[in-house]
Amino acid sequence: MATKSHIFAIYDKQTEVFLSPILKTHPQQMYRDLQDSVNDPRSTFFNHSQHFELHYLQSLDLETGEFSFEEEIEQMLNLSHFKEE
Repeated sequence: MATKSHIFAIYDKQTEVFLSPILKTHPQQMYRDLQDSVNDPRSTFFNHSQHFELHYLQSLDLETGEFSFEEEIEQMLNLSHFKEE
């Protein structure tokens, strides 16, 4: 069983705000979900993937409930990275 949950947020470069945080037990879950969203014509990310960036915020220990705050928010990649041609 996973003992840690990773907290991500997507940053909208056009509006200069972060979207609501997303919790995943493994980063690969986040990548898979984004790949699906970026390639779904019904998603905002489909037409504007270049406007959004994935950021890693922190982790949550699922046993203690404690957050591990990073010194800086880590920009991971632009959502256009997931766009299939």
